[in-house]
Formats: sequence, structure tokens, C-alpha cells
Amino acid sequence: MSKAPLIVKKDGTINLRIFMDTTSIKLVVNDGEQVITNRIFPEDTSKQFNLFTEGGKVCVNSIESWKLGSVWK
Repeated sequence: MSKAPLIVKKDGTINLRIFMDTTSIKLVVNDGEQVITNRIFPEDTSKQFNLFTEGGKVCVNSIESWKLGSVWK
């Protein structure tokens, strides 16, 4: 697990962009103020991920997703 200090905006919000493919995940916080990248090894049948917090509550205002095409096709 990777951790980084969280910088909350003046209005109390954060902006997260999560990029996932079959073997990696990248978390971009507040337009690049912080970036974490990790290799992942999910099961072939895995179709979900979970968001969670430690020591506080969170309210998700919106979620958008896009399916990426293969660069090999």
C-alpha cells in the first residue's frame, strides 16, 4: 500500500483521477499535486474496486468512467 499526505482544497474538496488497466493503477490528486502509481495483480474475473477512508467520512459527488481501447488493435 502507498500513502501520501492529503492536501485538501480551501473548499474542503479533493479531486481524484484514477487510471486503471490490467496491471497498474495511478491516482492523481488535485490535478497532479500528488501522484501515486502501483502495479496490481487482480484476478482475471475482477470487475470492481473499492474506495475507503481512514479516520473520517467522505462524500462522493460524481464518478465517471471510460473504457480504454487497446493500443495493439
